[in-house]
Amino acid sequence: MKIPNDSLNRQWVDASSVNPDRVDELKPTLVSFLGFDRSKNPSLAGTGFVIAGNEQCAVVLTAKHVIIDGIKSIQTPVSRSASSALFVPRGSKTPALLPKYLKAVWVGHETASLLNVVYVFCSDRLDIACCVVMPQEHDQFSPVSTPLDLQSLSIGDLVHMVSIYKMNVLESVPPREKDELGQIIKIAQAVNIRIGHVTGIYKKGLRQYQWPCFTTSIPAEPGMSGGFVCLPKAGTTVAACGVISADNSDKESMKNMLLPGESVVALTWPALGLRLPENIPLLEDTNKVTIYDMIKTGRMRAVIGELDQFKIINLGGDDCRVDLTPEINTEIKEQRNK
Repeated sequence: MKIPNDSLNRQWVDASSVNPDRVDELKPTLVSFLGFDRSKNPSLAGTGFVIAGNEQCAVVLTAKHVIIDGIKSIQTPVSRSASSALFVPRGSKTPALLPKYLKAVWVGHETASLLNVVYVFCSDRLDIACCVVMPQEHDQFSPVSTPLDLQSLSIGDLVHMVSIYKMNVLESVPPREKDELGQIIKIAQAVNIRIGHVTGIYKKGLRQYQWPCFTTSIPAEPGMSGGFVCLPKAGTTVAACGVISADNSDKESMKNMLLPGESVVALTWPALGLRLPENIPLLEDTNKVTIYDMIKTGRMRAVIGELDQFKIINLGGDDCRVDLTPEINTEIKEQRNK
């Protein structure tokens, strides 16, 4: 399927360089995640995007594997226990959230800030994680929120993929040996916008990606995971219908826009079941509520579409599943039968 009104008949388009105003508009919605190894060497793990926040703190969505796999592998590149071991310490699969091991980077119109990641929650059933980030002392932070798009997708829909791309991190001053403080790093990053089509929708998962997802003709490259996909609509707010999760594109489609890629994008509506501290930024309060409840009670304005089409099913503990209500399921079945 070709990009409409494209004289070159391309399958996907990198629109970043020809849309500088759009890049500037979307830049404050994004963060990138930096992990530090035991020698304090930083590496990019992936992207995230703000769904609610202010100058004190923000709620960020990203791909779960960015935090759980990417950050963890940076912090401890060599596992201390074999994957086949009978007993694996609980902490061996959990990344450290201490500021010296994990940071988020936010770049606004005129300022840039390093953020502390003070809270992470994810479900084993999804490749989506929610985080709470807070600026370091004296840092300026003015995030722009991207609401969740709960509306239905269709095969053939034109979509935009928005992420951080080609981030370079250079240490200019190493940390002091005694207290590990004083490190200075230089960061260069770019916002990437790609345009393509929805090529498949899989509400029960696709192959090894066992969560509600869809595929696009846009190839996603390393570092782009955790960014968002949106349906562009004139005169409406940019809203995230998906979180970049994985990519199965071949090498040729990465370079040639005439060839379709295959990125796998997690649908955002299952993220309604993820939990946040009830009082943000007062994180000492251990009570947690779902993003669904935060939106339902007016504590978070973060959706485009009807929230009542979904219901939350508690699976025990903090884990939840998000389902369509029986009425919506019946309506979908009737439409399929026509």
